[in-house]
Amino acid sequence: MNEEGSIDMINNAWIYNSKAKNMLITSFSAFYAFIVILFALVLELAQVYDVENNEKTNSQGNFNHTIHYNYSDTTEGQFNNYKNILFGIYMYGGSLAIFIFFYIYLLFKKTPSINKCLNSVSSEVSIESVVTDSGSLTSHSRNVTHDRPSAGSLFERLGMVIFGIIGVVYYAFPLFIYVGDHEYKALKLLQDILSIIFFFIQMHFLFCNSSLNINSYHYLTKFGFMHLIATNIWTWIRYILIEETHMKHEIKDIVLADEELLTIYHNNNNSLYLESSKEGHSCNGASCVMEHFGAIMYTCIVEYSLICAGITFSLWRNMSICKNKDLTYVSRKQHIRIDCSNTTTGLFSGLAFFTTTLTCTAAFYSFQMVHEGQKAIVLFNATDLLQYSITIFVCCFAAWRMRFFQYNDVKSVAQRNQQYLDSLLLLLGVMGELLYSITGVVGLLGAKEFNSFNTLLIITHLVRLCQVATQSCLIYIAMHLKACTEGIPNKKKKPGKEIITFLIICNLSMFIMNMLETGHVGASEEIVNFYGKYSWIVLVRSFSPLTIFFRFHSAVCFVEVWKNVYSNK
Repeated sequence: MNEEGSIDMINNAWIYNSKAKNMLITSFSAFYAFIVILFALVLELAQVYDVENNEKTNSQGNFNHTIHYNYSDTTEGQFNNYKNILFGIYMYGGSLAIFIFFYIYLLFKKTPSINKCLNSVSSEVSIESVVTDSGSLTSHSRNVTHDRPSAGSLFERLGMVIFGIIGVVYYAFPLFIYVGDHEYKALKLLQDILSIIFFFIQMHFLFCNSSLNINSYHYLTKFGFMHLIATNIWTWIRYILIEETHMKHEIKDIVLADEELLTIYHNNNNSLYLESSKEGHSCNGASCVMEHFGAIMYTCIVEYSLICAGITFSLWRNMSICKNKDLTYVSRKQHIRIDCSNTTTGLFSGLAFFTTTLTCTAAFYSFQMVHEGQKAIVLFNATDLLQYSITIFVCCFAAWRMRFFQYNDVKSVAQRNQQYLDSLLLLLGVMGELLYSITGVVGLLGAKEFNSFNTLLIITHLVRLCQVATQSCLIYIAMHLKACTEGIPNKKKKPGKEIITFLIICNLSMFIMNMLETGHVGASEEIVNFYGKYSWIVLVRSFSPLTIFFRFHSAVCFVEVWKNVYSNK
């Protein structure tokens, strides 16, 4: 008995338990990603500190030159020392090695092989039948299958592809422009090439394999997914800091322009101001392109990294050890069925909203081109105020129309997994929106003087807070509802579907408007003075990509509501 008891105790030890091993590897992989992310954060912050010290040293010799140098010299070029480049090569190179492993050993490798099948059969079976059976077996048995719940909705992955393409363009453009420059570092060239390949391969992998179920190499795959998450979060941190550096120089330009404008105003020579501004902030060739489109590209890279990190985290979270190594391969779906009934009114109302938004955006750029920045900012905030007011009313009306829907407690694993990812990404967007609005309101209330423009900004920020809260509550509640299918009137009318369609287009319109006008609106002088220039940058501008992401992801969540709540399944 003692020997049998000791044998049972050994067999039941946690070191022989597959679930315990899986838990241990999961913890180690998460700890690895945590260390890499902290190392990346410290490395990038140290580089920012070095850049600021160099700028202070250079500013003592030539202040105007420090403010008015080319855009390409003030942003990513400052983050390209050897430590950062080597770390970037490690992150991108390691990620590409992981993708090579995924494609070669998981997606394209078929098991079992023909030779193993031939050796395992009996001698009475003919060779022809063995070849036929083994061929069918190898064509339907793999290391992976696509029967897991999807790690991201189709529309979210489409957005990932769009953002990723813009990111590839951002990396490829200077690569073609400066590849012949002798000062262009070979290591920097290697990092850019690896980043281009990484962006494109990750787009393909996550778009085509969002429902991936891995049946082998579990431990290595967990570390691989965590390295990919760390790479995306590092990219997110890096370009947020680059945007901060860009915003610091924008504020310096505003301060210098105000001083020049004050001096020229007393001299009654307004034309000289325009000429001096154009001469002071000149650019040529590629630097002009990066100056005008750099802010949009940075934002797209941040959005791309955020979505990829969320999808990869969902894949890592849903991994489980599968005891059966020869699971039948389940192919991916090749068709999509969409019910577009009861959407005409919401569609054309949304198109009217979208047309108005584009018109206001065009007017905004027109004011910017004729150097009427005050009118442009007033137009931007007035448009925001109108958009938020309309969407608040529409969200309340949608909640009222859906008041008789049933609570959908019984959901499939795929729906629960999708809701978890949507809620996580929505929370990040809400955090950015709340931080932006609350700091703006507090800064404006601390202003020494109040005028009509400050009043407009305060009202806009407060209405924005209400809109974000109302829309987030509607999304979260609607995700857990199901339209009544027992009565024929509910099947035909589908109450609220037109409103959800309208909200989808509204959020896409606000997303496009904020994306096009990012970096051009600037900040109120009272808010900047209240917090201080650099505190304002750290508190608010770092999270501005999250405010843009909130609009995009809200549209994605409304699409999921539109698709699942009114489904007859």
